Amino acid sequence: MPDLESTVRAEIDRRSPELTKAKRLDAVVDASRQALLAVVPRLQPGLAAATARQAELPPRPADTSRGHVTLVVFALLFGAFAPAMVLPSPRNGRPVIDVDQGALWVGIWAVASLVCFALLSRRQLTSKYLNPRVKGSRIFIVFAVIWIVTLVYILFNWDEVDMWEPFLPILGTVMLVLSIVGMIVLWVRAKGVEKRYWAEVAAAGGVDPAAEGDPVAEWWAGVAAQLTPAERGAGDTSYGVTLRALEERGIIRAQDAARLRRKNPPVVWAGDAS
Repeated sequence: MPDLESTVRAEIDRRSPELTKAKRLDAVVDASRQALLAVVPRLQPGLAAATARQAELPPRPADTSRGHVTLVVFALLFGAFAPAMVLPSPRNGRPVIDVDQGALWVGIWAVASLVCFALLSRRQLTSKYLNPRVKGSRIFIVFAVIWIVTLVYILFNWDEVDMWEPFLPILGTVMLVLSIVGMIVLWVRAKGVEKRYWAEVAAAGGVDPAAEGDPVAEWWAGVAAQLTPAERGAGDTSYGVTLRALEERGIIRAQDAARLRRKNPPVVWAGDAS
């Protein structure tokens, strides 16, 4: 038992910097898994094989990181602000500001939205919101059409522009035109990505490879069935040591440790520490 405990504690000490940076429950899952591998080293080749299979899969459309979601929100808001500057309100039929004052802001918001969408399009395959499975390319053409309507409105109401100081409205209108062209380019590129993606699916017999389960997650979900009775006992003990070590280092709270001790270790190994 002392050897098992020292082995687990040494593994946690080695990974302590990254465990400290992780969320508490994620740290419990990660640490408990590494502790199991440390006390049952024969499992490591199986995990390595699952990891290799995972690396062969195409990018999974599941990017919901804080930065990605924030960029999506900004892209949508900026894109909506552009027409909202000058188009008549559905409530009272009047625009927020006239074309003379609003054209520049329309162009600025459209360019800002275009930049955000251009950054997002670079990771189209992994984006939860733009990937081919949700036909994410449609968002580009939707905004392009909305901005075209806005451009037409501006041109039809150009008499609101001060003929002696037309520079800023002209600048905003040019920025809007360039943004429309840029958004159409992004749409064409995104459609091309989708076409190639579904061609690969067709070549694979109609099976969407990105919809396949994660081999690593599946391996951990079934790891308990691979253990002998003695290994299961060692694994359960390593789990208890892991919780004590994490609590001592302040990575989890005492109440977290108390709750998790009542949890079945295979459930945590499978990724559920909630």
